[in-house]
Amino acid sequence: MYSPNKEHIRHILLFEFHQGNTASSAAKTHKPTYGTGVANEKACGGWVFTFQKG
Repeated sequence: MYSPNKEHIRHILLFEFHQGNTASSAAKTHKPTYGTGVANEKACGGWVFTFQKG
């Protein structure tokens, strides 16, 4: 079974960011696939904040 690494998750969230999706919607979208430990709102929000800073 595939286990996503941090880089994979970062790429997914960067794609969601470029699509204009919020951290909350990205977490809800990917939670069924990756589980709550990987795609929670706090983690997604941290990445979105990083992307916004540039």
